[in-house]
Amino acid sequence: MKTGFIASLSAFLFLLWLSFFPSQVWNTLIAVDQLGNAITFGDPDETISSRLGKAERKGSEFAAGACRLLAWFEKDHCQVVIEHDRGDPTSGEPK
Repeated sequence: MKTGFIASLSAFLFLLWLSFFPSQVWNTLIAVDQLGNAITFGDPDETISSRLGKAERKGSEFAAGACRLLAWFEKDHCQVVIEHDRGDPTSGEPK
């Protein structure tokens, strides 16, 4: 019972935060994304999606699978968000 209350309260507080500070929430989500990339030995200023997009262009099957999942939320997400000035260099051209 206590766990359900805590989860509900957390969700309510998150939605409240989201409604009053949408740009702060977006910036926080990007920061968490970049942290995840840095923890996995990537550029700390690049998002995981950008790194996956570059790996997909180089032929990585894992990256291709992850990008297919992200495409459910945004078509060609990994290719759209590639940051050419961050992380490993890329030619900018798809394979």
